[in-house]
Amino acid sequence: VSTVNGDIASNWASATHGNGALDRNGNEILGTPGAENSVHNELATAPTAQQEAHVSLNASTATPEQGTHVSISVNASSVQNIYSYGFDISYDTTLLTYIGATQGTMLSAPAGVTTSFQSGLENGVPGKIIVAEATLGGGSGVSGDGTLFTLDFNVIGAPGSAASVAIGTSSFLADKNNDLLAQFTNTSLSVALTIVQPVQNILGQEGQDRYTIALSWSAPSGGADQYKVLRKTAQGAFVEIGTTSTTSFVDKDGVANGGSLIPYHAYDYRIVAIKNGVESIAVDISQQETRGIKGDNNRSERVDGRDLQLLAGHFGETLSAGTFDPLIDTTYDGIIDGSDLIDIGAQWGLTYHS
Repeated sequence: VSTVNGDIASNWASATHGNGALDRNGNEILGTPGAENSVHNELATAPTAQQEAHVSLNASTATPEQGTHVSISVNASSVQNIYSYGFDISYDTTLLTYIGATQGTMLSAPAGVTTSFQSGLENGVPGKIIVAEATLGGGSGVSGDGTLFTLDFNVIGAPGSAASVAIGTSSFLADKNNDLLAQFTNTSLSVALTIVQPVQNILGQEGQDRYTIALSWSAPSGGADQYKVLRKTAQGAFVEIGTTSTTSFVDKDGVANGGSLIPYHAYDYRIVAIKNGVESIAVDISQQETRGIKGDNNRSERVDGRDLQLLAGHFGETLSAGTFDPLIDTTYDGIIDGSDLIDIGAQWGLTYHS
């Protein structure tokens, strides 16, 4: 006896075959008079559509800092009777270094259920992780929501770089017999632009040796990997004269982009802290060297004819000249000219006494 309501139009359908009965002309009747309708079972037992599961990658932070750790959990929701899964997870090796995978509790949550969990890099090569877990033996499948597994990485990308961590097309969820309908959602990571604090307590003073200027400072809060030291040129631009991992630097004759120090000229410096490739704002300071005589162009401790001879040999030269001598440019304006001759005249005959 049919339990399908005959008053509902959607419960009626055309017969698909007969039961051998013939009409008066001897033709087969397409129907089942006196017997159960041929489409009864199709109507009464039509399967409901399988609910779609959702799998998403969830990062512990979407903007990790370079040099830190980040975890990505693989979470499933709306799952019905899952017995096993398999995933290909791709990641950018310029952004992340793979540490390992940790089994979640979703499949093994029911009491007495034993599972096998496997993970590793495809062919041992960074860039793709193969992860799988399967229920061993009998037992009922797991339904609901939970964490399948978690991936751990170190962040090596440059600040501001970004990339996705993606689930491969061969990934699956399965019950005992078939794959489950599932929707996969990837995630993206962007390495944070770290804010580096500036140095503190900057100090400039004459160095231990003559013709040196010693700079020192305190590390910023949060620290720094190294410090960049810049000095203003005669043309008014700051150029780098050195880097250091300590909190001090000595400017002297022969430093990069520097040249010899001119006595009684106040040099302008900038110190920049650097951490994970990110620079702080600069902190400025000025300092001069007073242990010498301006115009002593050969460092003989006296201003005399040799100094005049040197100036005459370079007279009219500018910074672009290959033979330009910054020590003769006593006015620090990028050209050896009459203003530098005036300094010689003003100091003529003077000797230096410490």
